[in-house]
Amino acid sequence: MTAMIFAQAHAKNHNSARNESLNLTDRFVMTGAPVRAFTLPMKQHTQASLRHSSHAASRKTVAGPPTSTDDVPAPLDGCQEIDVGNTYGAPTAPTGTLRCFQFITEPSNKITVYVADLPAGEQHDVHLFEVANDGTWNPLDSVLGIDSFKVTQAIRAKPTGILLLIDAQQAVGGATFQFQATTTSKFDGWEANDSLTRATHLTGNIYLRAYLDNANDFDYYSIAPPATQSSTSLTFTGSSRQVIERQGEDGTWISLANNRKYQIRVPAGDTIHIRVYSPLGDALPEDQYWIKTSDPLNRAGIDQYSSNENLSGLAPGLPRVAREIDVGVTVWDEAGNVPQGAGEHVTIEVYDSDGRKGTPTLLAQTDGLTNAQGSFAAKLDIGPCRGPGIEGPHRFNTYSVPAEYWDITYVPKAFVVAYTDNNRRIEWPGIVFFTHVCDERYRGYRP
Repeated sequence: MTAMIFAQAHAKNHNSARNESLNLTDRFVMTGAPVRAFTLPMKQHTQASLRHSSHAASRKTVAGPPTSTDDVPAPLDGCQEIDVGNTYGAPTAPTGTLRCFQFITEPSNKITVYVADLPAGEQHDVHLFEVANDGTWNPLDSVLGIDSFKVTQAIRAKPTGILLLIDAQQAVGGATFQFQATTTSKFDGWEANDSLTRATHLTGNIYLRAYLDNANDFDYYSIAPPATQSSTSLTFTGSSRQVIERQGEDGTWISLANNRKYQIRVPAGDTIHIRVYSPLGDALPEDQYWIKTSDPLNRAGIDQYSSNENLSGLAPGLPRVAREIDVGVTVWDEAGNVPQGAGEHVTIEVYDSDGRKGTPTLLAQTDGLTNAQGSFAAKLDIGPCRGPGIEGPHRFNTYSVPAEYWDITYVPKAFVVAYTDNNRRIEWPGIVFFTHVCDERYRGYRP
């Protein structure tokens, strides 16, 4: 079986139940039968077709020192040793027995085991155990149920021995299934999340970056939007070798287009389930992708606007700006209570205006993405006044004795606006006014 076939099987099967609290050793001891009585040698297995590609080879090549024999336990008697990366075929066990396989991992590895072609209607539970040097079995992952395809995963920081148990709960036995154990040392911080039951759980609106670490990799996410939102905007940006799918209400997976924003209705307390994978198994680790969710009715609020220019300070209105203005913006949810976090696209525009219904003149524009605090800041070069709304020159004087006089031309109703892609409404706090100082001429002490 090739890696692509595993990926295709994975795409069709996604509802396996998982119970990591199951202690297989205790259950067998309670039946009165010793554990080793059930660790039967596997019948002569036949190695199935394996894709001998550079990508497959890279899964077996791990940075770091060679594994020391002192770091891992001795092989378990009666348990078939297998090689990481190879694909195997084996007969299923009858009810009450199991198949046992063991392998060794390198340091700092993500371990993923794929089991496919289990007989329909039969229950074969799949378990991963770590075997300590003293022989203790530590449970890592379990997938229960009647699905014909199952994925188990774990991340271990040191070399270790791993047991893979295929436990026949309700089965005839003798049917051929296939399985493969893979490891990789190059994975993102959202792993291990290769199945729906191991989905990375996220709350609120999120902006994440990740990648697929091998041809078989599936990345699942469960996102719980804020309860104050009735819908959520979802955007995926990735390479042509990746696809994103969202789970519909009927459990089927719906493909979403790359770099397109979707508005998804999410009742309060519900969760969005999404997954990313490579249908052809040709994704590269350098193919990063981004997932962004936000409030479709969010809004930008200007919370800072000022200038450090050396002006007389006599023109009416605040702040006074001549040629450049510093603007800070925060993006909030619709209620204006919760910052939206990183990755929200913000546009800032600066205008001259007469304060009435006439068409304002655009002076400068910029855009960017918010940081983790939901904020974006920029310095805009607005240049000289270009009207409408220019007043003056008017003469102003200081209150010193003797007074000093200035002739000043200015626009009293210049303004800054900020908005998001979701919401282009121009209203407070997304609009603020300032005085655009066009020209200041010093007259000295002459009135």
